[in-house]
This record gives sequence, C-alpha cells and structure tokens, in this order.
Amino acid sequence: MTRLTTFWFILVTIISVLALHLTAAAEPVDSLYHAYLRADEHSKVQIVNAIGKELNNTGITDTLYQCDQSTKHGKQEAILHYLMAEYFFDQERYEDALNQGTLARDLVMKEKKASKLQSDVLGLLSSAQYRLGDYDGALMTLLAAYKVDSDLRDLKLVSSDLNSLAAIYLVVEQPRQGIKFIDKAIEIERRLKRHDRLAIRLGMASELYLINKEPEKAMKAIEEAYNIDKQAGREEKAAVRLVQKGAILESQELLDEAQTAIESALPVLEHYNSLYSLAVAYNQLGSIEKKLGNLDKATQFYKKALEYSIKCGTPKTECTAERGLWETLRESNPTVASLHLERYTVLNDSISNELIFAQIKVAEVTNKNMEQTELSQKSEFFNKLITWGGILFGILLLTALVGLFYAWRKGKNALKMARQTEELRSHFFTNITNELQTPLTVVLNAGRQLLDCEKTSVCECKQLGEMIVSHGQNMLGLVNRLIDIDKTRSSIEPLDTKPGDIVMFIRMLVDNFTEAAQQKLISLEFTSPLKSHTVVFVPDYIRKILNGLISNAIKFTPRNGRINISLVVPEDNKIRLQVADTGKGIPVEERDRIFEPFYQSVNGDDGVETGLGLSLINQLVKEMNGNITVESELNSGTTFTIDFPVQAIEDNEKIDNEISLYAESRLRPNGDMKQKPLVFIVENNENVAFFIASHLKADYNLRFARDGREALNNAQDLVPDLIVTNITMPVMGGKEFIEQVRHNTALSHIPIIAMTSNTSEQERISCIEAGADSVLVKPFNSDELRLLVSHFIKQQSTLRERFITTSTDVSSSDDTPVQRSREDQEFINKLVDVIHAQMAKDDIDMEHIAAALSFSRKQLRTRVMSITGLTPVAFVLQVRLNYARRIISTQNLSLTAVANKCGFQNLSHFSKAFKQQFGISPLQFRKNIDNMSNPKSMS
Repeated sequence: MTRLTTFWFILVTIISVLALHLTAAAEPVDSLYHAYLRADEHSKVQIVNAIGKELNNTGITDTLYQCDQSTKHGKQEAILHYLMAEYFFDQERYEDALNQGTLARDLVMKEKKASKLQSDVLGLLSSAQYRLGDYDGALMTLLAAYKVDSDLRDLKLVSSDLNSLAAIYLVVEQPRQGIKFIDKAIEIERRLKRHDRLAIRLGMASELYLINKEPEKAMKAIEEAYNIDKQAGREEKAAVRLVQKGAILESQELLDEAQTAIESALPVLEHYNSLYSLAVAYNQLGSIEKKLGNLDKATQFYKKALEYSIKCGTPKTECTAERGLWETLRESNPTVASLHLERYTVLNDSISNELIFAQIKVAEVTNKNMEQTELSQKSEFFNKLITWGGILFGILLLTALVGLFYAWRKGKNALKMARQTEELRSHFFTNITNELQTPLTVVLNAGRQLLDCEKTSVCECKQLGEMIVSHGQNMLGLVNRLIDIDKTRSSIEPLDTKPGDIVMFIRMLVDNFTEAAQQKLISLEFTSPLKSHTVVFVPDYIRKILNGLISNAIKFTPRNGRINISLVVPEDNKIRLQVADTGKGIPVEERDRIFEPFYQSVNGDDGVETGLGLSLINQLVKEMNGNITVESELNSGTTFTIDFPVQAIEDNEKIDNEISLYAESRLRPNGDMKQKPLVFIVENNENVAFFIASHLKADYNLRFARDGREALNNAQDLVPDLIVTNITMPVMGGKEFIEQVRHNTALSHIPIIAMTSNTSEQERISCIEAGADSVLVKPFNSDELRLLVSHFIKQQSTLRERFITTSTDVSSSDDTPVQRSREDQEFINKLVDVIHAQMAKDDIDMEHIAAALSFSRKQLRTRVMSITGLTPVAFVLQVRLNYARRIISTQNLSLTAVANKCGFQNLSHFSKAFKQQFGISPLQFRKNIDNMSNPKSMS
C-alpha cells in the first residue's frame, strides 16, 4: 500500500510539472505570478524560470535570469519581482512596475558586491519613476545605478545611465547639470565606437545646449548626429535630427532655413508614423509662419500638431499647439480662440506646476548628492592619509598643507553650491511668476467679453463668470504655494528696527481686518490702557505676526464670535500682545506641535493653522528675543500671548476719554492761520486722527471732520492747503468725498492724500481714479506721511506764488507757464478782465464782480483765496498796482493821471500802496525808467 501511494504521488508531480512547462508559454504572465504566490517552494522555482523564458522569448528582457533549487530565496524573490516589473512596464502599467521594481531593489541592494541584476533592477525602476513624473526619485535611482555600473566597469551601461541622467535634467530645464552627464556619455561612445548610440547622445546634447542658449554647440552636435544616422541608412532618426536642427535655426531667427529643414523631414516622419516627432515638427512650422505673419498657414500647422499630439498623448506638444491656435485666431475668431486658450491654460497649469516642484526636488537631490560625494571623497582622503601617516611620520607637514588646501576647496565648493541654489530659486520664482500671467490673461479676456454686453448672451456670461472664478482660484493657489515655499528659507530678513507709536501701529493693523470680521458677524476689538506708546520696535515683524494670528482667529471663529487684541506694558521696556478668540480651540495633544513647520491637524476642521504660518510667527518672535505661548480650550477659544522687549523713547500718556479732536478743532482760534499751512484731516477713528495730529501739529494748522459730508461742508469755509482723508467712513465715504471735492470749483485744486486699510492694487487705482493725489496704506510710516504732506504743501506754495505774479501782472512774460488747471487759469483771466473794466472806479464793487462771474460774494472769496492765497480785495489791489506800473513804464502820463486811470482818486493813497507793493515810490520808479532810456542824463 505504501509503495502504491508513493508511485501515485510521483506520477502526479511529474504530470504537474509537465503541464506547467507545456502551458507556461500560453498562460498569461499575470496568471503565472498568481500561481507563484500559491505554489510550494519547489514549484516556485519552475514558475520563475517559466516567466523568465516567456519574457526573454518575447524580447521584453535582454538577459535570461534562471533559478534552481540552490538559489537563495532572497535572490529568487528579487528575480521574480524584477521580471514582473519588466512585464508591467512593457504593458504600460507603470504603477505596478514601480511597486515590483521597488521590492526587487530592496532585495538586490542587500548584496554589497555590484551585480548585473542590481544594474537591471535599478535601470528599470528609474524608468518607471521617470514615466510617473517622480523625477527626484528617478534621479536618486539613476545615481545608484551609475555607481553599480561603474563598479562593474561596464561602459555601455554607464553611458546609458549618463544619458538617462541628462534626460531628467532636460525635462526639469536644468541644462547645465545635464550637459555634464551627456558630455561624459559622448566621450564613452566615441571610445566604444558605437555610432548608433553616439548619434542618440549627440541628439540629447543638442537639446541641452539649445535650452542653455548655446546654439552654435547645439548645431555642431545635431549636424554630426544627422550625418551618422544618414550614412547608416536610419531614415527616421535622420528626419528627427532635421526637426531638431530646425529648432536651432529658428532660435537664430534663420526662419527660411529652419522651414526648409523641417519640411524635408515631414515625408519620412509621416511614412514611419512618428507621431511625437510630427507633433513637434508641425508646432515648429506654426511658430515660423506666425513669426512671418502668415497666420492662416500657422493655424493649419498648429491644427495638425494638435491632432498628432492627441494621438500620441503628449501634453507638452498639445499645450504648445493650443497656445499657437489661440494666438493665431484671437483676432480673426475670438470665440474659438478663447476655447483654445482655456484648454491651453489647463494643460499649462498642470505641466508648469509639475515642472516647478520637480525642479525643486531635483535640486535638493543634486545638492544632497554633491554633499554625499564630498563626504565620501573626504572619508577616502583621510583614510589614505592615516595609512601613509603610519608609514612615514615625516609627511605630517605635507598632510597639514593638504588639509588647508582641502578646506579651501571645500569652501569653494560650498560657494558654488550656494550660487547654484540661488540660481534655482531665482529660476523657480521666475517660472511661477510667469505662470500667474496665464490665468490673468484668461480673466482679462473673459472680462473684455463680458463688457461687450450686446454680443454676449446670458448663458455665455455665466460661463465667462465661472471661468473668471476658476482661474482666480488657480492664481490664489499659485500665490499660496509661492508664499509657503518662500517661507521655507532657512533664514529670515534681518531686524529693521524703527521708532514709532506701537499702539497706533497695531490699532491700524487691526482696522485692516474689520471688513473680514464683519462678513462673519465677528466682533473684532483692540484694547489698550495707553493711547500712544512711542518705542523702538520691528514694524515688519509685528505686521507679519499679527496678520497671521488675526487671520487664523477669523478663520476658526464661528459667526457671531468675538476676537480681542490687547496690548499692555507689564514692565519697563517690554510689550505683551494677546490675540484671543472664541473659536474652536486646539486639542491638548496638538498644542505642543502647532509651531512645527508644515504641521497640520489630524482633523482637518480643527482650529490649527496649516502650512508654515505659526512656525514663521514663532521664528519671528524668537528673532525679537521674545516668547510666544498658547492657551486653548476646545469649543471655547484660543489665546496667543507674545512677550517681547522694546526700547522706550519718551513718556506716554493714558487715554483721556474727554479729549475730542473734533471738538477741539471747532473751538481753536484762527490767530495763527496765516502763519502755518492748514491741513484738513478727515478720519472717523479718533485715535487715528490723534496719531496723525501728533506728527503734524508742530508745522501745520489742523482741522478735523468725522466723515465726508461734514468735511465737505467745512471745507467750503476753510479752503485748506491739503486734505488727508480716510476711505472707509460712515455717512459719506472717502472716495465719494474726494469726487465731490474734485467737482467743486472752489476746492478742486487742493491736494488730497487718501488712507486705506485695503492693500490691493485695485483699491489704490480706484482711489487715484476718484481724484486722490497719493494713497497711504494703513498702518503707514509717520515719516512717509510727513514727507508727503511737506511735498504737497511746498508744491502748492510754489505754484501759488508764480500764479499770482503771472496772473496779476499783465506785462509778465509767458516764457515760464504756471502748471495750473485750465479751469483755474480761465477763471483768473475772466476776473482780471472784469477788474480792468471796473478800473476807473475809485471803489470797485465786489458784488458787481461776483455777479459778472456768476458767483456769490462768499463763493468768489473762497475761489480767489483757494487759487491765489489772497482775499478778493487784496487781489484787485495787486492787479491795479501792476497795471499802474506798466502805464508808468510805457506811457508819458502824470502820476495823478495814472492813479485816476487805475481807480485811485487820491494820489497820496496811490503812492503809499505802490511803495508797499514794490518797495519804491511811483516817482522814483519813473526816474529810474527815464534814466534807463536816456543814459546821457546820468553823466
């Protein structure tokens, strides 16, 4: 019975093995792999060999890897995973290939000795990573493969590795690194005399030289590659080289030659159905025709490029074609052009975002590899040094010299790495800035279509609106990523301390968030026992810290919640800031981690800031030698407390609620009005008005108003030299007030400085459009405020003095025109004409003059004073005296006749007024004129 059982067991085993061998070729590799997972150890060896033979027979693998019963289990598993990775890669199942390749790598790299299997595994894994866009992973794997192949001394594999490394740097647009690798590969292929591979390497070198802006080297490489492929009869490869040559010629603006080269390649490429090369070629032809101004031809070429791009599935060439169609059709067919622009934007955003972050990752890997290489060289150097030191003691002196040289070289390499890093950072910011232009272009284009209401349907308007919102979100995402990456720098800006009122500075910062808080019905308050506190502090750091904390508080505080920002002085030369909210709170287990870079709550809705905000705030506080703490309770709120030192300047005062600048303004006497310019401050926040007044009161007379309507009423009587107005105010806002001033003939000349909490460019432009001469963003620097006020006051004073002289002196020259508005000049001209018409009267009637100009007497006084700084009576007197001086200079009349002609019936009164105006009596003035016209009488 036992023998019979044994016989049947052997028979079944033989049949199983024979069946396995007979069906292995026909059975899908996937099924063999699943069978392997269920098989016993003996059968596993057979299955691995079956998979290896199948892949080798079909040309998927070059090397036939086989196992036997003596093969170690780890190597057998590594071969299996490698073979499956090759199979999945051939099937374009790159994720599966990556998984299998990773498993194979982890097994084969346990062996310290380099092997062919290690090289094959690493080469395949890098290809899978490259196809999936994991360029930094592919770069690290290729560097490992390069080391293995170098240890194996297999120059063919080394050349392939170098070419692949160059390809990665070509994709991420870092040609300098790629050129180093491809130059080594070309040198190897020349030595091996493998002309077909040399042509491939030269083609890669040509593209790298081209984007590195070395067209001469690119042309030399591509011509050699073309000649090699042409002589070897490789028609398709030679055609590809012609397309590459066309790109170089186009970059040199040799458009006719470029077009000839590319067109000669098209028949061959179409014969071999080279989809990618055809897409590239037609894109280049479209670009050439566009530069030549042949937009119809360019459109046809771009359409063909788009067709081939979609067939071969290459987003980059498709993106180029879509952009080309937008540019060639936007004038002739804007509707179709906008569709191409939309598609281009989607593709370009995707490609550019991947490129930008791939560049940074590849740069990190490159720098890390350089550091590891340097450390390895250092280790090897010192090992040799120790060995020789043990043999020859006398070489110690030389060792010291070599050490100094190494330190110098290390410093030089460090400087080189720093420069490369800065170049990459600069390149990154240039890229992401350029990417902002794309959604901006879409938004502007959609906006222009919306403006053309007659040609745009309601449905199209909705689509355009959705497009604007979508691309606005894209821009916001780009900006947020830019900010996060910028914050990751290892160091921050140096301390820039300035003296200033920190209480008012923070009060204005808090005001910036009023609108955002109101949108969520959140009560936002700032409290301090001090009305002002002048110290030396770091405004930029305080702004960043509070902006971050208040933004978070608003974000995580529910509707109808409260946020309070407080400032106290717990002891001399110290400040304590607190930001307290009634938000969600922070879990206990997360409070110790919220200041870590990029920390994010495990629960996405928890009241924990994400990104780098709190980490950066913590760093800024430490830079000021301060400390930040957090207290929080779930569903009750969070309080951040910041303590930091400052340098006190002078005593500061507590708030006196009974003081009112507005009441003080109405009660102030006018005794010194003529001695100082008058500045009119329109601000509804009394604390801000107090802050402005504290910096201007020494040099200017000040008047105040709470809102635009009150200011407009008072300005008619005050006619100030300058207006400083807030934009956001009750009753009448700042922009409406400015517009009203600009439309008021008596006030339109007055310079206006607008203050706003809105930092956007659109807000600044709208203020200027309303009529503001300058815009200050709160919190502003007090020095900037003083300089602006001083500039406008001096400008007004200079213009007024010149205007008075040229307007009242009818004999004055027009060689130096006064830069006044056309309305002001016309008004003064009419006034002077009316005065001359009334000149014969002794007492000129001001009521008559006002009526002749369609003004009331009060309006006339306001207008004349606003332009000349003189009362109407004083201005009339100056016109009459200037006229008298001209008559004396040009006519031979008695002084009595001159006085009568200018409206002076009393000669004594005329002589006195003339002398007061010109510093000389009319009689002496006439004598001077006579002496100048008759020199002999002076002898």
